[in-house]
Amino acid sequence: MKKVNKERRILLLVLPLIVLACVSLWYARNYSRVDGMTRVQSKNGVFDLNGIDLDSGFLRLEGDVSYIPGILTTEEFASREDEAQTGNPWDIPSATSRILIRVPDNRTYMVTAASIDFAHRAYVNGELRFEAGNPAETAEEFVPGHGQMTLEVTPENGVIEIIQQGANFVHHEGGGHTNLYFGRPEAVRPFLALTFGPEYIIVGLFAALFLVHLVLFIVRRSYKPNLIFSLLCLTWMVRSGVTGAKVFYALFPALPWQLAFRAEYLSLPLAAILMVLLIREVFPSVPQKWFVRTMCGVSGLFCVLCLFMGTVPLSYTLLAFEALFTLAIVYLCVRFIMKVPGLARGGNFQIE
Repeated sequence: MKKVNKERRILLLVLPLIVLACVSLWYARNYSRVDGMTRVQSKNGVFDLNGIDLDSGFLRLEGDVSYIPGILTTEEFASREDEAQTGNPWDIPSATSRILIRVPDNRTYMVTAASIDFAHRAYVNGELRFEAGNPAETAEEFVPGHGQMTLEVTPENGVIEIIQQGANFVHHEGGGHTNLYFGRPEAVRPFLALTFGPEYIIVGLFAALFLVHLVLFIVRRSYKPNLIFSLLCLTWMVRSGVTGAKVFYALFPALPWQLAFRAEYLSLPLAAILMVLLIREVFPSVPQKWFVRTMCGVSGLFCVLCLFMGTVPLSYTLLAFEALFTLAIVYLCVRFIMKVPGLARGGNFQIE
């Protein structure tokens, strides 16, 4: 019994440390990379950077663009400039936008951004420099894709013109045509390292945890939590690789977009099922039977939808499941708070 109590106390101490490690990685991924970054708002799609110190950091270019619905060539856009609207075409199936960046010299700069959801083509000063999928005006010709646009660009007479074609026929919301990171190459490259570094670490940690706990289960098959936790780590490894900075696209350039999309959506209900089963095995008094059955049933139904439903209605359905998942987390937190005194004393805690 003393050994059981000791292991129980160790586990209750380790859980907060795991949470602290996750929060630290999240902080590193989302906050440390903004050091030296300045946000600049456009004026009708024009970013005037004259007078801004471009040697001490990098910029995030935000705000409105000049755009025309439909997929246009650079020549067509120039000839129809009087039709251009000012804004950001988030909800338009296809659009062509223009951004003008005015800089104080003709030195080399770097611009980087994730591709527009869910197909993107970019021209810089009239030259095609980037493609992800095939942006088109019809769903039949449209091909979704993803990539990280990172380009070295040289101004012409102090001006950089970026024409972007974006299209979306697979999701209820698309991506914006701004939110570009811009600066000298020596300033932007460290930002890219901070962007992708923590993502690679997170994916690697989940992979290591998956292998370690799978081996532990093989060695000691009577303890099911090792198997469940290994599968949970595998699920979150996949989700971490296809969301955020989407490091799987860097590791596997030929990764089909459809496979990554389905894997991203499928990972959430699978993780919900595994999380509930894991807590039931380790802390049987925490989740009530009705909760376990409800979460597993609803999550299983959503797994089926992830495999067969069209991507547009599926993107709406995910919103409802995310709300359910959040409520489940709140429920489990409340139940843990209610049961912690009993768990610490040895009540209803199973460990062999």
